[in-house]
Amino acid sequence: ENAPGQTVVAGAREAVEAIGAKCKELGASFRELRVSHAFHSPTLDPVLPHFRECLEKFIFASPRLPIISTHTGKRLEADVDWRAYFLRQMRGPVLFAQALAQAWQNGQRTFLEIGSFPVLSGLARQSFPAGAELIASAKPPEDGLLQFCQAAGNLQCSGVAVKMAALFGENPEAPAALPPLFTLSFSLSPFPGALAAGGGLLGTSPSSDPAAAAAAAAAAAAA
Repeated sequence: ENAPGQTVVAGAREAVEAIGAKCKELGASFRELRVSHAFHSPTLDPVLPHFRECLEKFIFASPRLPIISTHTGKRLEADVDWRAYFLRQMRGPVLFAQALAQAWQNGQRTFLEIGSFPVLSGLARQSFPAGAELIASAKPPEDGLLQFCQAAGNLQCSGVAVKMAALFGENPEAPAALPPLFTLSFSLSPFPGALAAGGGLLGTSPSSDPAAAAAAAAAAAAA
């Protein structure tokens, strides 16, 4: 289950098509997903022995951070058998919605999707009530580095202590030309990310720059 009312069925084509026909008969929406393999289904059984051999080459350690499994929908124990776990995860169903519900129950409100396209963020948005902060590390075709910096900034504004030095180094060199996003001045008010009423583009004033004036006016009206 990926989201409330959205479930993926994987397996042999004949079986999946039969389920699709039944869904249409009952008036439920059904569409075929274009994928290379029927992941998380019995069709992957032939590759499990080779996958097990690959897992034997790795040394696993206890996680330093809590992990909520999309295989069980619950928090993993520290002494989990990782090889057996990944074999089950590859073969078994994905309980993405249940894992999100567990994270929300645990008090998590900020979520970062690490991937090449923000697919899971859209599904998560359907699972959470208002108040969840969903941040994507990449949004093609936007510039990858710029989007990564935006994600780090959004995390910081959401109250996450981002280790900027680990991302950019202790003394990162200033770029020759900063993108427009980073030329705005912001005020650290009780509402993180709110534009200060007197803020404008660096080197300008609201009165001399039309865009800055409009932004300042909007901020002042909302204050």
